[in-house]
Amino acid sequence: MLKKINLKKQSTIFSKNLKNKFYFSRGIERQTYENLKEGDEIHNFVIKKIEQIPDFQLTGYYLEHKKLGTQFLHIDTPDQNNCMAIIFKTLPNNDKGTPHILEHLACCGGEKFPVRDPFMKMLKRSLNTYMNAWTGPDFTAYPFSSQNEQDFKNLMNVYADISLRSLLKETDFRQEGWRYDVDADGNLTYKGVVFNEMKGVFQTQDSVLAEEINKRLYKGSIYSNCSGGIPSDITDLSYEEVKDFYNTYYHPSNTKIFSYGDLNFQEHLKYLDKNYFSTDKFQKHEAIKPLPKIEKFKEPLKDLTFYGPPESHSLDEGSECKFGFTFLCNQVTENPIETLGLQVLSYLLFQTPNGPLYKNLIEAGLAPAFISGNGYESYQLEGAFTIGVQGISEESIEQIEQIIFETLKNEVEFDEELIESVLHTMELDSKVPKSNFGLNILMQVLNPYNHDAEKPLAFLDVTNNIKTIKEKILDENYLKTLTEKYLLNNNHYLRYKMLPKQSFNQELKEQENQKLQRKQKEISQEELEKIKQINEQLKKEQEEEEDNTDLLPTLSTKDIDTNVEKISIKQEKIQGIPLNFTQQQTNGLTYLRMKVNMQDVPLFIRQYLEVFQTIITQIGTQKYKKEKFNTLLNLYTSGFNVYFESSMDKNDPSKVNNFMVFSVACINRNIEKMVELFREIVCTPNFHDYDHMVTLIRNASTQLSQNIVDSSLTYAFSTAHASLREKYYVNEQLNQARFLCSIGKNMGKEKFKQQLYMQDIEFQMNSIMYNLMRKPNIEFMVHSDSESNYQDMKFQLIRLIDGMNFSYKSFESEVENTYFDEQQHPNPFQQNFARNYYTLPMQVNYCVQSFQAPSYNNPLTPKYQLLSEILSNKFLHREIREKGGAYGGGSKFADGVLSFYSYRDPNSSQTLKSFNDSIKYISETKITENDLDEAKLCIFQRIGKPITPQNKGLGKFLHNITEEDKINYRQALIQTNPSDLKDVIQQLIEEQAKGQYSQVIFGSEENEELNSFKEQNWNIEKALK
Repeated sequence: MLKKINLKKQSTIFSKNLKNKFYFSRGIERQTYENLKEGDEIHNFVIKKIEQIPDFQLTGYYLEHKKLGTQFLHIDTPDQNNCMAIIFKTLPNNDKGTPHILEHLACCGGEKFPVRDPFMKMLKRSLNTYMNAWTGPDFTAYPFSSQNEQDFKNLMNVYADISLRSLLKETDFRQEGWRYDVDADGNLTYKGVVFNEMKGVFQTQDSVLAEEINKRLYKGSIYSNCSGGIPSDITDLSYEEVKDFYNTYYHPSNTKIFSYGDLNFQEHLKYLDKNYFSTDKFQKHEAIKPLPKIEKFKEPLKDLTFYGPPESHSLDEGSECKFGFTFLCNQVTENPIETLGLQVLSYLLFQTPNGPLYKNLIEAGLAPAFISGNGYESYQLEGAFTIGVQGISEESIEQIEQIIFETLKNEVEFDEELIESVLHTMELDSKVPKSNFGLNILMQVLNPYNHDAEKPLAFLDVTNNIKTIKEKILDENYLKTLTEKYLLNNNHYLRYKMLPKQSFNQELKEQENQKLQRKQKEISQEELEKIKQINEQLKKEQEEEEDNTDLLPTLSTKDIDTNVEKISIKQEKIQGIPLNFTQQQTNGLTYLRMKVNMQDVPLFIRQYLEVFQTIITQIGTQKYKKEKFNTLLNLYTSGFNVYFESSMDKNDPSKVNNFMVFSVACINRNIEKMVELFREIVCTPNFHDYDHMVTLIRNASTQLSQNIVDSSLTYAFSTAHASLREKYYVNEQLNQARFLCSIGKNMGKEKFKQQLYMQDIEFQMNSIMYNLMRKPNIEFMVHSDSESNYQDMKFQLIRLIDGMNFSYKSFESEVENTYFDEQQHPNPFQQNFARNYYTLPMQVNYCVQSFQAPSYNNPLTPKYQLLSEILSNKFLHREIREKGGAYGGGSKFADGVLSFYSYRDPNSSQTLKSFNDSIKYISETKITENDLDEAKLCIFQRIGKPITPQNKGLGKFLHNITEEDKINYRQALIQTNPSDLKDVIQQLIEEQAKGQYSQVIFGSEENEELNSFKEQNWNIEKALK
């Protein structure tokens, strides 16, 4: 029986603000819902179920709308970073990318807010902690999050409008999806944001292989269709098809809403019901039918050969083949424990040096690395398990296949301690505080929630799940059962190989040209005129100044809090080494970081830092072999992490502080064991296990070369910045990647050659440790949730320091300044204004142009950052994405540099022209207070995001940025007015006129403009040689 709730009678805690308006209190003092029960009705939503989640002190409320059947899941928590998502089950029936293009199109406007691209405009009018839209294989979701209550309501208002009352204008379809364009010679070309985005997706072997697998493994189901769209099929999609798809799927009867946080979810229900679900616009639709199970193969599909683009780098000539098996597994929503069991099996087989497939394939030298997507994946309704390797010769396939199945038959018996260590790792991962926990839950709940699982939040019952799976593994030999069921006695699998094809990208381009030529021949004059009219209308809309933007809700700079959370840090010295402690709500975990100043590490061994970071976290020690040490790390800690970083002096950009950070964490009860293991790896690392280190280096270089295409923008930024600032030069990623890949390639497979290389590497690794481990270089920081844990940590750190003193003879000695030796090792950094084009086998480009900017405490720095946002908002986004068709572009401010960028960009020279035109534009355009306010909101979105407890205080510890520095910077941002930007604009004009900037492109080998760059004296070379 339904019962209506009288909201006025619910106990509510209120607080007053300065304007005497009443608001619900927040956080732990928020409104609670103890009197709600199943069957209660709230604003035409009926509570179907209430679920307690004790591991995280959460409560889930499942509701359904009486009239339309809309489902609503709210997770109540004191977390003030509230999250919401509007979700539709969207089932693609071809490869045209209909759901993906519709996702973009919906963001371009709704009936209530008929503003051009309200999604992008809300990015400038909000203090959101996340805004995006996602297209999945069987869903489309519109998620957002914010800590500000009014901002959350604003975003809910806009998101509901663009998704449930989308305008779906044809000009927006032509911009976001695809369109014909007519060049100066009258020839047809393709443009479109999603078109170029998906070109960028399918320019790697991994993406091509994943699509080929889905086509066959899920044959006959919607998962065999590409929801994102294949570029050659995208250009067959009509505007009418998109509208039909919208009418089918974007309806409240096919809507699920997720919300999370401390805000009153009954207010969300009230707003949505009043404005959408109880209006005359919507009547109940027939629900989208559940997906049928995939018809199982009677026989596996074997001997499949796929082709993809050439590799950017190959370790061994003739060893460029990928080979693998992919098995169709369970329906992931039916049995969460079985899904967890397959995840555990995947981890044990592949993700530990104790894993039998890792040992028998990678460590044995039969392959340098597993393929991307290896292991178990549960992103679709029916999960898949992949076992595959890369970097092999075709001749070795038969041997590798035999070893895979012999291993599965005979070696899926795991030591109890190893199983315990893997389960501990999973438990610990779930307990690590997340900066956007609501978003994290959303990503995990999407699949079961979308498919009406009985318990969509079952994955949050971590304690019981771990207990259950442990009992099944140890008492029932459950992993062997899963292996036999899904890997050994399962005919529904693919056996395949993938080979690089040098002409792959050229053939795609030729197919595209042929399709355009056929269209050119058959197009009527009437159709051509219509294309021109649509394009002219689109261009007009892109260029005209809008006068209806004020329709959108917005925050103002008055909503910005310039205060900074004061972090109490206890500082003392322990045996002469600085120790910092801050007590935070770390969810029962303790974190240890050791910062080591690197001024003492000679320049000639710094090129080995990438190798050092690759090796140090995966080796054994003098006491423990690598397998045992890895098990102990997983059993007692979060794992050992090491990274190198450079920090520019906040007052002087010419001064750089280079340091290494060693970090580890544990559950509080394991502090003693954690520090013992930390002491082992810091004091007695074993760099003499040559075979293992060869495996690590070849594995890392293979993975790196596989990922460089997708990481091209990161490399472009790094290379451009490195030419301007020493901070970036010492950590320049392309040179590090080249060095690592060259070692991996040059050592080859010959034992003698490998031994020679490894003798040198052993020496260099020990040299780095010897130079790092000096007392004056070291500083500690501890995060924990109690003083008693800190006292335990202090006692253990004394033992750590004693261990370092014993292991390194120079530990107590004064640091010698060996950073520069002008005679033998002069400073290699020399500022230059680069013009570099790095070629890769891909279809689109990644462009960066960088200028020098001042350091953190310089009064001009906030002005540079504000100008960067204005350049993006007013010019670069429009020119690069909307007009140019790139997936993205804009301006980005980083410490000491201001950069313009584009990614997945079909253009190069035109983009560089837009970069330079942006400065001319901004110098001739009046910057308004509104422009500046939007820029301020954009910046405070980022600098105001929640900091996880384990990361609080790190700004001071790592970079010497104090709370006072942060407050001053924020106040300077707020106090800046339009006239204050004149000096910065003038500085950029002068540097531009003198050519004092760096330009870097990671681009296609087939770029027709390469000759033009050569004529302009650009340096053109392969990214990986």
